[in-house]
Formats: sequence, structure tokens, C-alpha cells
Amino acid sequence: GSLDGSTNEMDFDEFHDFVIDCDLPTKAYGFDTMGLQYEEANKGSNDKVLELHEFIAMVTRVAFNRANPQVGLLYARESKAFKTEADSPLPDCLAELMAQILKLARRDNAAEFKTTTLVEPVVHETLQKRRDDLSQWWEMASGGKDTIEIEPWVEALDKLLLFSDVEIEIADGSFHRVRFSVPQAKAAFCAGCQDPQLGMMPSEVLECV
Repeated sequence: GSLDGSTNEMDFDEFHDFVIDCDLPTKAYGFDTMGLQYEEANKGSNDKVLELHEFIAMVTRVAFNRANPQVGLLYARESKAFKTEADSPLPDCLAELMAQILKLARRDNAAEFKTTTLVEPVVHETLQKRRDDLSQWWEMASGGKDTIEIEPWVEALDKLLLFSDVEIEIADGSFHRVRFSVPQAKAAFCAGCQDPQLGMMPSEVLECV
């Protein structure tokens, strides 16, 4: 989306995060195929982002094709597997997908974050211990400027190898997924800066981090 954190636009990187966060890919319908629905919903526009009405159209397309991955395949409708497992019509498949999205999708909780997570004793203590280090990092990353703009912010995080998507095995044998993406970094920047267009000021680095 846009630098000011518009909730009415979604770019392709944000779409990828949305798909992963909501656990949308299946063995028969993966992300690359879903990307075609993004492109289809954006046809006719002069931009590379989805507006709200385009996003709704895209979700509807994904819901149907995800539930019916064999649609369009030659002789698919004649197969027993299609008739018994894959024939899931609208609006049922859309309602099912929406329930999953509403359960798993990331929320814009910037205001809540400021009054809960940010003021937790362990978070506050950790930030205070690292305040000097973060101030020095800000001075180096800003290059002597008054603020750090969003692209240098993302580039700095990339140089620190902070963007990742890995699974960590827990002692009980289960796995915990650890992800940090460019859209998440941009969202933190926009939420932590009083004026994202102006950039991040030294006093805002703690919240952004």
C-alpha cells in the first residue's frame, strides 16, 4: 500500500504476507497460482496495487479456485475425485474462506500496541538497555539527516539480515514459524512515526524497533 499506511490498497508484497498469514496455500492451489488472481483483479487499472473493490473480487476468485483447483482442467468434471471432493460452489466456499481469513489475518493494532506491548515491563526494560545502541545505529543509518525515510529503513534492516521466514523445531517436536517481511517492516515504520512522509525521528526509533 501507500506510505501513510492506507487500508484501502494492497501491493503484491502485502498480498504475499496476507496469503501466508491466513494460511491460504494448499497442495493443489499454491501461492504462484493465487498470484494470477491478483493480476486478474487488477486488470484495467493503471497501478500495481489492489484497491478495496479489487481486493474483494480477488478474494472471491481465490475462494472459488482454492476450493475447486481442478476447474478448467481437461476432463476434470468427469473425474470421480472432482465430483466427490472438489465441487464446492459459491457462496459456500467464500464463506468458509472468509471465516479463515477473519480468524488469522493480521490486524492494524497500532493504537493498542502503544498502550499494551510497548509499556510491558520486560519490553520497556529491554528498550532502555539498548537505547544507546539504537541511538548510535540511528545516527549511522540516517547519514547525518534529521530523519530516516522508509526505503533507507528497509535497506538498513535488510543489511542486518532481519528479513526471514523460517520454522524452528520446539522441544516437544512441534514447529514454530518465525517471519519478518518487508511489509511488516513498513507497517512498523508507519505506525511508529508521527509523520511517515517526513520520516523517522530519533525519538521514534524505539517504538519502530
